[in-house]
Amino acid sequence: MKYILNLDQADKNDVELVGTKTASLGELAKLNIPIIKGYAITSNAYLENLKSSPAYNQLHHILRDLNVTDPIQIQRKALRCQEQIQQMELTPLLQKEIQAAYANLSSVLVDSPQIESEPKYASTLNQLKQCILELWSDFFSANAVSQRLSSGIDHFKTGPTILVRKSIEAESSGLMYTSPANEDYLNKPFIIIEAAFGTEQQNANQDYYLVSKKNFTIENKNLSTQSKMVVYTPRGKRVVAVSQGYRGKQKLADEKIIELAKIGQLIEKHFYFPQTAEWVLSNNRLYVKSTQPITPFNSQFTKRDKYNPKKSLARSPLLLTGTPGSPLISTGKVFFAGTKKDVFKIKKGDVIITSMAHLDKISIKKAAAIIVESSTPAANIIANVKELGIPCIIEVNNASKKLSNGMIVTVDGAKGHIYKGSLKLTSKKLKAETTLLGTFIEDLIFQKEMKTFSSPWLK
Repeated sequence: MKYILNLDQADKNDVELVGTKTASLGELAKLNIPIIKGYAITSNAYLENLKSSPAYNQLHHILRDLNVTDPIQIQRKALRCQEQIQQMELTPLLQKEIQAAYANLSSVLVDSPQIESEPKYASTLNQLKQCILELWSDFFSANAVSQRLSSGIDHFKTGPTILVRKSIEAESSGLMYTSPANEDYLNKPFIIIEAAFGTEQQNANQDYYLVSKKNFTIENKNLSTQSKMVVYTPRGKRVVAVSQGYRGKQKLADEKIIELAKIGQLIEKHFYFPQTAEWVLSNNRLYVKSTQPITPFNSQFTKRDKYNPKKSLARSPLLLTGTPGSPLISTGKVFFAGTKKDVFKIKKGDVIITSMAHLDKISIKKAAAIIVESSTPAANIIANVKELGIPCIIEVNNASKKLSNGMIVTVDGAKGHIYKGSLKLTSKKLKAETTLLGTFIEDLIFQKEMKTFSSPWLK
């Protein structure tokens, strides 16, 4: 096929065509690591389809004389570009290839590694075609256009890859870290696994398992109570209640924890670097959905022997509480991002307060912390803050009433607390490399070796 590549056929040599995520899945398939059946619609499919469409000239006209410093103009022109993309017709050859590939999968989940949007569900061929056009149009979101302008990237010489995978019913899912990401513990012989019921992490209520790399014994388990989970149905994504009797139960059986840890070590060995892998359990079988290198991230407070958050936070007035989303601590100025236009005004180091269900990764990268207001679905935001190592609290009531733009606050993502003012470090030599995993592993090592430290994850 010209425009479509099966996942088990892709490898590292296909990065330009299908992107790093899809190429990595192909590498996993060659290791006999189970991946979900699917295929990639290459970037060439998008570029050639665009060039053969009237939209090509229209986009050039719309983007002419675009001012990178004018967010309102960018927003307006980006919307016009998206309208043009969604009105395109797929070429006969691409339609033929899509139809042939789709026949082997039936209902599918469609997403793009280069585009920050939630997977789209398609149960018919026409729905799949519509999903493709929607994802292609997302390539011209205002933030994406602005980012390419700032980076000097030609809008018409690059394009998105689309990943189409069979929709499977997930019993549980989560992330696996083949090494703790804190630089001081990067080479410690542990694997950390997060697990939640359903197909996405709807909130922070998930299990944590610590597995030894030496003998694959489970060193520690922190179980959570989960009341809701995300499932995919013929009508699309739904949030449903977890049965009362299962809410506090372990999300992944011990034998599956060990099996997954062995898969993780195999992945790390193949890529020569610690990995973050997304996994799912369906019909009692494990699948790896993606893998990427672990990166140490920035945060202000890390070392427990040099910084005592309990003492420092005790001196600050507690303003609000919510549900922990990403357990790190940071300080910054409050900024309300209530609409898509507001994201252009976000400055580096802001504490973003939002009621939007989706916040793109470009905006999240700028944040010191994220606060999500009550009743807002936050699975997308939680996934991104964990990947980027940014504190996050969700389900915060009255955030827009009690906080104001420019106000200095400290966000403790481990406890779900928001404090007035900034915290002062107790040591000038304090290192600034940490993630959830670094903090979690540090807690466990303190508890295991010193027998004196009480981890908030193990209460």
